[in-house]
Amino acid sequence: MEINKMKYIYIILVCIASLLILNDYFCYSRRIGNTRFYLVETMANSKDGKPLAGLFYKPTAVSSYNGENTPGFPKTILWNEHYIISKNFDGNNDEIVEYIIINMDSIKPEFGEMKKVNRFHDENTYYNYLRQINLSEADMSHTDNHIVWWQSLYW
Repeated sequence: MEINKMKYIYIILVCIASLLILNDYFCYSRRIGNTRFYLVETMANSKDGKPLAGLFYKPTAVSSYNGENTPGFPKTILWNEHYIISKNFDGNNDEIVEYIIINMDSIKPEFGEMKKVNRFHDENTYYNYLRQINLSEADMSHTDNHIVWWQSLYW
């Protein structure tokens, strides 16, 4: 009788340990290109009832996500080897409320501290800044706010 109890306790402990280890797989996320930035599903929903994702940075493979404090949710994300751009909306209205440009060369990888983050509320100011730093959206990779469930198994 005592051996059967120990088997059940062992099985329960193995299940709990497995859930803790696989926790990242239960959180829908998608890596942005070859960067350490991820789209991570939040608890917020759009007016259509679809889950919205936020833009987060993950300093190391074993650490948790660090969020950048920005209003809204990424509608469009653009990136190259030096910059990541997030065009944020409020989740309900398609209008962009903020443009965020992060210089990835200024990030301390071990802690995720970001030194050069530029925020713009005006589209013209945003495009003027892109011209100043010789950055073209056409030369960058891009994605939207969508995460499908099976992507979390591969990234």
